[in-house]
Amino acid sequence: MSTVTHDIVAKLWNLCNILKDDGVTYHQYVIELTYLLFLKMAKETGTERQLPEGYRWDDLEGQTEKPLEFYKGLLSYLGSHGSTLVKEIFTDAHSSIKKDTTISTLVTEIDRKFGFQASSWKDDFFCVTMLMSSCSTSDAGLRVQG
Repeated sequence: MSTVTHDIVAKLWNLCNILKDDGVTYHQYVIELTYLLFLKMAKETGTERQLPEGYRWDDLEGQTEKPLEFYKGLLSYLGSHGSTLVKEIFTDAHSSIKKDTTISTLVTEIDRKFGFQASSWKDDFFCVTMLMSSCSTSDAGLRVQG
């Protein structure tokens, strides 16, 4: 495993620990992180125009009161608004997160750890995409395909 991939895996597992502390189950980690990383990457890659105004990364990051309520509303709204791709990704989207502090911490950590700077976002995006797509759900829960 390359150093870049190893670093991204470590970042993702750190985020999973935050979810675990909120009671989110192992197989729900990928779902939760996919939604959040999609929003962050849209901002960093200049593709936020696919998302309706008021339902973007900065809007989520700016929530200080009831951020979880805003996030759950954002997921629901994006299922029927925005580009075709956005609607497909967020159709029937919901969150298993239970606490405001959990979503706030995740947003802060993703913003800090996944900057996707112009020179490196492609490598980060590729690694995150590959890691997320290598996970699949089964009756036994989440497993990494090898």
